[in-house]
Amino acid sequence: MDYYNRANELKEDTIEIRRYLHKNAEVGLDLPNTVEYVMKQLKEYGIQPPIMWTWSNCNDW
Repeated sequence: MDYYNRANELKEDTIEIRRYLHKNAEVGLDLPNTVEYVMKQLKEYGIQPPIMWTWSNCNDW
């Protein structure tokens, strides 16, 4: 894969995502809306990362 060309292809999407996150910033370390948005974006790119840890489930350990 040519990472440079792929990065250029994603440039506008990346800028849009960054702007969205800055306009909808969450305070603190519990970021449920941010996690949901990023996970949605990753799924659209065919990436399915597991959620390993959040502040919401830290007491479950």
